[in-house]
Amino acid sequence: MGSPKISAVIFFLSFPALGPTDWYKIAPQCAGTAQSPIDLDCYSLKSNIWEENLAIDFDNEGGLVIGSFTNNGHSPTLAIEKSLGSATLSGGPVGDTVFQLEQFHFHFGCSSFQGSEHTVSGSSYPVEAHFVFYNSSYTDFARAADKADGLAVVGAFFELGSEPNGILSRLQSKFEMIVAEGKSVPVVDTDKIFLKDLVPAFNNGSPYYTYQGSLTTPPCFESVRWIVLSETAPFSPSQLIMFNRLQSSTGYGDGKMCNNFRPVQPRKGRDVFLIY
Repeated sequence: MGSPKISAVIFFLSFPALGPTDWYKIAPQCAGTAQSPIDLDCYSLKSNIWEENLAIDFDNEGGLVIGSFTNNGHSPTLAIEKSLGSATLSGGPVGDTVFQLEQFHFHFGCSSFQGSEHTVSGSSYPVEAHFVFYNSSYTDFARAADKADGLAVVGAFFELGSEPNGILSRLQSKFEMIVAEGKSVPVVDTDKIFLKDLVPAFNNGSPYYTYQGSLTTPPCFESVRWIVLSETAPFSPSQLIMFNRLQSSTGYGDGKMCNNFRPVQPRKGRDVFLIY
């Protein structure tokens, strides 16, 4: 397939009548052999099998980002204004290739018992954030999306606790402004959205799971090197409520966006490593 015109913000093709089990009818790769997410239960424990350690480098101190925060009907998504500060990913399983951060978004449940796309030994987390990077040698996200080495996604689980996540607290007013599908609001530098505070594991070289997989929504391109952090980020029950207020016309019940996760897919013999 050539370079598709895929929005940097919206992966999903709008076919509201079709659920995940039917996606292959409009996107054949959704029935492929290297689909995501998967259950991270069968893996090889490795200290480091690559010459260089995985590195996530931020342009701004603390990983400050700005951009446009949008309810696209499928996930709350922050499209990064890269010219004013983004991040790059290199080393580890992506080698010498430099990947550029394009956006991040969230998958979450209607309850605290499920919500993450990946599971760990069959257990779910209530929220999973995806930080989407593209291979910078392809110029932009759209040109990279369907290439075998085109994308890398860093996944971060959020675990409920008594203390709120400080960055999610700063985003609360933004969430309130994008409750309705199609709403968008700017995130500016004074909002102080620091990715290193949103996901503390960015600071300390957290162990991570890694495997080769796909986008988790149509067109399901099998172009993603997955890096799923094993250390969770904190957030509070009131912040889960903040997520669950989001609306979607293509949602999973009662016009809500919650439970916007794809069920786990067969591993089909792929190698999965836990790197520490």
